[in-house]
Amino acid sequence: MKIYTDDNVIEIRLLETGREDFHIGVKVNANGFVAHKDSIGINRASFHVFVRQLKAFQEKQTGEVILDSMSPGEFQLAIRAAGKRYHVVVQGQLNRTIYQAESALLNTLQFAFRVDTAYLKGIVEDFEALLSVQA
Repeated sequence: MKIYTDDNVIEIRLLETGREDFHIGVKVNANGFVAHKDSIGINRASFHVFVRQLKAFQEKQTGEVILDSMSPGEFQLAIRAAGKRYHVVVQGQLNRTIYQAESALLNTLQFAFRVDTAYLKGIVEDFEALLSVQA
């Protein structure tokens, strides 16, 4: 699935599923900055809640909905209402820790871009499809 504008894209791929969780691969290209990471664990119950909240957000277009990885800080995706009624902001972060020698080096991409609300229906459908694949 993809969330995108002309210059920005977040790609989410389902990699493997389990009873209580599943793993995704994420690639972010936001305003010229690029990051990707495979095998991000997502709690299945939390994902169900996120999709329900996203459907409600689509109707009201107020507040925000957040999807977090099981490992704190590894991945977060938030969709929130922007100042104008016809725009929402997609924002979040993707982290990767690289271990070299005796050091842990944290690399982080924080991203944010606006999406027209006309695309919300497709975004909801794509998340629902991801959910139905793993059910």
